[in-house]
Amino acid sequence: MSHAALVETNFLLQDMVESAQAAILILDATMTVRYANLAAAALFGALPEAMVGRRLALSWPRDAVEEGGGAGRVAPSRRVGTLMGEDEAGAPVLLTVQVIDAGGGAGDGCLLCISTGGAEKPPDIARLEYLATHDPLTRLLNRQSLFDRLQTVAALCQRGGARAALLHIDLDRFKPVNDTLGHDAGDELLRQVAQRLRAALRQSDTVARIGGDEFILILTDIHSGFDVEAIARKILDALAADFSIRGRAVFISASIGITLIPEDGTDAAVLVRNADMAMYKAKEAGANTLRFFTAEMNERAARRLELEWGLRAALEQNRLRLRFMPIFDIRDRRLVAAEALLRWDHPERGLIGAEAFIEVAESSGLIVAIGEWMLGELIDALADWRDRGLPPCQIAVNLSLRQLRAPDTFVRAFERMQARHLPPHLLEMEIAESVLRDGSPTVLQSLETIARFGVSLAIDDFGSGYTSLRLLKRFPVRSLRIDRIFLRHQRIDREDGLLMRAMIAMANSLGIPIVGKGVETDGQLAFLRSHNCDHFQGYLASQPLDRAALEALMAGPAD
Repeated sequence: MSHAALVETNFLLQDMVESAQAAILILDATMTVRYANLAAAALFGALPEAMVGRRLALSWPRDAVEEGGGAGRVAPSRRVGTLMGEDEAGAPVLLTVQVIDAGGGAGDGCLLCISTGGAEKPPDIARLEYLATHDPLTRLLNRQSLFDRLQTVAALCQRGGARAALLHIDLDRFKPVNDTLGHDAGDELLRQVAQRLRAALRQSDTVARIGGDEFILILTDIHSGFDVEAIARKILDALAADFSIRGRAVFISASIGITLIPEDGTDAAVLVRNADMAMYKAKEAGANTLRFFTAEMNERAARRLELEWGLRAALEQNRLRLRFMPIFDIRDRRLVAAEALLRWDHPERGLIGAEAFIEVAESSGLIVAIGEWMLGELIDALADWRDRGLPPCQIAVNLSLRQLRAPDTFVRAFERMQARHLPPHLLEMEIAESVLRDGSPTVLQSLETIARFGVSLAIDDFGSGYTSLRLLKRFPVRSLRIDRIFLRHQRIDREDGLLMRAMIAMANSLGIPIVGKGVETDGQLAFLRSHNCDHFQGYLASQPLDRAALEALMAGPAD
């Protein structure tokens, strides 16, 4: 057997012993503990590391003592038998014993003690039990086993004054490995990560895979946060070294969230949630870093959850509203289009702008349902305006990256437009320039779907990122919106002016109309007009309007 196979077998056996539900002890000749798994430690009310060196009050049953044996010593001629004692609650404990020679002669052996009746389980039952408690890919503990062990450790910390820590590890840059090298390579990488995690930990620590590229560690016998940070940084260094996958060097890193036990809690679900919040803070701070859980994170998460629940209720109770920001021709200030804006009619805070909740809508996935609602409202409005004889007015609505990854929602809206015989150009999909950087097949297919239905595209916040000219030519881009950051000052400075002139010139050369956003002064408007900008929007001409006010603007001045 190769060295690597021996190492893997050793890890497997160690995991099986540590995660066994049966209490397993190794004692020396004086009944002093040399090793205890978690189940054995829990039986006697201590952490595993606290058990080592502890002398237990165990003895051979009176009717089983052979000559030369006795309480508190190894029975020299006994190979298999039982020991009796009491657990933490004073209840009788019966341990099945195997005497192992330690090489020092009679009386110097070791005892391997197991708290079951000694009846060996059939191999198929043992295998099913192992699969029920372990991740089959990495052979680490699975989520349920992790929670069971965590609850035991937390309870022991709460009762005995010990300290422990929970680490939530999420791999950085794992998805590109799966996407470029395939899922088999991704699986191999996860197996190698599991091996490195086990190698970086002590025997008393626990490592589990809870799904995908996420792992959780339980560190026991912790004296301070500095101890935890040292171990966490050791893990970051171990994972930052290159992996060999199919003969190729692969580089990843990790983000680690840490919560302390019992300081941050003693409930398993709470501890996992704490570590998860800290891990996401580490993600936000950049790759290959760690963060400790703080009460502020919990408060922030509670506010986000409350906001999400309120937003769900708003969608169900029809408390979302549309407002319209008019877009005007820059030469004669004629209305040419309008941008649909989302508002939340909050029962306590009044009308709330989308900037206060859009990030929560995105992260929770609610943006998909909200986007479908917006499109339905806009299609109804377009049909109503046509039926009432109002002049046509193109309406632009923003599509997020998450919506582009769920194209069924806007495809249903386009089909609804066709069924009501509405010209597709009356609807324009605004896509942030940053979205085009995604470049995933799903996003490109969604853009092609929009083009196939004849719906216009607009690139929003143009100039804030990178837009390929090839994409501008490939898709029906009918408008570019200059990012409002270029008009952030009362007077446009030289650098912003040069950039804006270049963007307007490029758009003019491609025949794509360009809209200046955030126009608030006559000077800004004059600058845009002098450099051949086509349209503008901003508080200089109009604030966001409700539907009735927009309809009045569409109808024009009364005769």
